[in-house]
Amino acid sequence: MQEVDKCVVATPESYRFRPAASTTSAGPPIGSFQEETEKLNALIDGKPVFSCEQSAAPSVEQVSTDSSLLGLESTDSKQSVGSIKLDAGKDAADSIGVRVTELAPSYGFNNAYSDFFRVWHGEVSEILSLPDPEHIQPEQRRILREAAEEQQFDVERYLMDFANQNDDIYFELAMAFEPFWRKYPVITPAKKKITEVKVAKPLIVEVDSDIEHIGDKLSSVSLEASTQPPPAPSASSPSIEFTDSEQELLLRLPRKEFLLQEGSPEEKLVVGGLVDILIGFAYEQLTTQGDSGVESTWTVSIVSPTLSWLDSNADLRAVVRSTVRRMITFPFLRQYELALRCVREAGEILKRGKRVVLRALLALYRIVEKSETQYLLNSLYIQDYCVWIQSVTDERLQRVGAELDAHAAAFKKSETGWALEELERSLFEADDEGQDDASSSSGSDSDSSDDDSSSEDESSSSDGDSSDEEEDTH
Repeated sequence: MQEVDKCVVATPESYRFRPAASTTSAGPPIGSFQEETEKLNALIDGKPVFSCEQSAAPSVEQVSTDSSLLGLESTDSKQSVGSIKLDAGKDAADSIGVRVTELAPSYGFNNAYSDFFRVWHGEVSEILSLPDPEHIQPEQRRILREAAEEQQFDVERYLMDFANQNDDIYFELAMAFEPFWRKYPVITPAKKKITEVKVAKPLIVEVDSDIEHIGDKLSSVSLEASTQPPPAPSASSPSIEFTDSEQELLLRLPRKEFLLQEGSPEEKLVVGGLVDILIGFAYEQLTTQGDSGVESTWTVSIVSPTLSWLDSNADLRAVVRSTVRRMITFPFLRQYELALRCVREAGEILKRGKRVVLRALLALYRIVEKSETQYLLNSLYIQDYCVWIQSVTDERLQRVGAELDAHAAAFKKSETGWALEELERSLFEADDEGQDDASSSSGSDSDSSDDDSSSEDESSSSDGDSSDEEEDTH
């Protein structure tokens, strides 16, 4: 019998089948099943495993385990081991009470943020209307938002503002105010250049024999060209200069590049969020006469579903509906006509090109950063919109503005889902009934007064007759 080493390094060579040197020789002792399994797992991980508690001798040469263990390890075995480890991790998580859930909901510009509000030291309700942004999935946000609008719509308040519309000085000021973007011209679409077909010149050209006439023609052409005035600047490229504070803010913006292909679902969702943010900004500018205050951030965010519920929509028709519903539910002035005016003003901003849109976003950034709690909306949305809008073409914004105008013109009160026309009609009918009751009561009062006067006349006439009879008797 050959003497067996007391400490043998378990290597791939240990698992190779070897023919016996003699019939009386014995191989290395076989351990328990658990020990052999641990050795196999260690070899798969690329670590040597010793068959005893002592460390290996320095003179022992380590064998590389980069091979596939001589056919023992394959792709299928790797996948099975990986699945075993994942299952073991899941079982361990269940044993310690950890709940395995789906990926965290994403939000913000282009849905690029998650776990953003975990670092907020206060209540999320100080920033958003969405109660739990870290666990509510995007498809559930819209359902909760519309349910909250249904619950908080005040019919009496809306009818009161509608009835006093002609006597409301704040409403009149908002409708008459001209915001700053109105002073810039609307960008006209660039005309397509007509390419002229070049005719091949003949190889032989007849030359005029009278050279003096040729000189006169050349001089006349040069004089005519020199006397023509330079072309006037077109409206498609208006000169919009940024102020020093705006330039300083532009330098503070992060250096990012957003690869959003025009017309893609992601780009349409970003455009829808931009539109409802601009509608909220237009409402704030009209109602404050351009003089923003401490409540301006709340006003913009409460109108915009993107800023209040992290709920952007790629359908501009749905954007118009949601913003109109919110403008007649939450802010101070709840007139339907003012809501449609704000939608049209957002379209006017877009039709004036990306530089005007950028100025509006920079103004909104200044407003939001002054808020004590909602300043985080700049990091989530506004600053990224300021960066992204610089890469958008004016033609794209023109098309969005025209589409928004079309939706605003075709929008009806019944689309809000609250039967506003019936409510207003009932208010008019109640007023008419009140006037009829007042007129009937005044008529009855006049009739009673007439009866009283007639009775007085009869009594006076009867008194006169009795006095005449007494005189006759005397």
